[in-house]
Amino acid sequence: MSIPQRNSVLKGLSIASLGVYASVCKFFVVVAPDAKHSATKKKCDADTYQRRGWCRLEQWARIAVGGFTQMYIWLGSELEPLENRPKWYTDSIHVFQGEFTDTNDKAALVDTVCGVWAHALRSKTKDSEMLVELVRKNRANIFPTEYFSDLVDILEKEIDALEFEDLIVKNDSLPPELMMLPANTNAQSKTVKKGLSLREVVSGVVAAHEYDAGKGSKELGPLTPLVV
Repeated sequence: MSIPQRNSVLKGLSIASLGVYASVCKFFVVVAPDAKHSATKKKCDADTYQRRGWCRLEQWARIAVGGFTQMYIWLGSELEPLENRPKWYTDSIHVFQGEFTDTNDKAALVDTVCGVWAHALRSKTKDSEMLVELVRKNRANIFPTEYFSDLVDILEKEIDALEFEDLIVKNDSLPPELMMLPANTNAQSKTVKKGLSLREVVSGVVAAHEYDAGKGSKELGPLTPLVV
């Protein structure tokens, strides 16, 4: 995945949608060999990648939806499954302890992290119980009160009342909302099923269209992701 750098608007939108994009990837590979940053000339490696808050977020989003299946790290010689690195994935869920160029991004990520946690609570992957236990063990650090207040308590209390699809990465299957899109990407219309998914609602990414929950599926124009 490459983030646009020259267009500041596209760069901002791409960064803001990292959690959603990463969560639906079938394969997730951290490419972090030893290197030197072209601009700052500082060392870049697996440690510098893992210290960044946004990098932690994209990993947690993928784990919450798809578990550790097909998640790897490449350090320059071979692929290593991330599930073999418990210290690594424990750091991955500590998003707010990560480094941010702009610390204001932390406040902007509260809704996204709540969405990731909701998926983890409802996940049916083989890793879900371990992930939930790990989060609860480190709850105070993962959901710092100064940012979340009582939002997580409310989410956990109401989680069973929420309606959303099971979005699990398995085999060669695509998530349901992607399966329903027409093969022709130039199609003038796409069909959206009744009910917005929790990912669309809680992650702060919605389709740019009028939505009428009472009419079920309806034909819409091309969908454009917006960050709200």
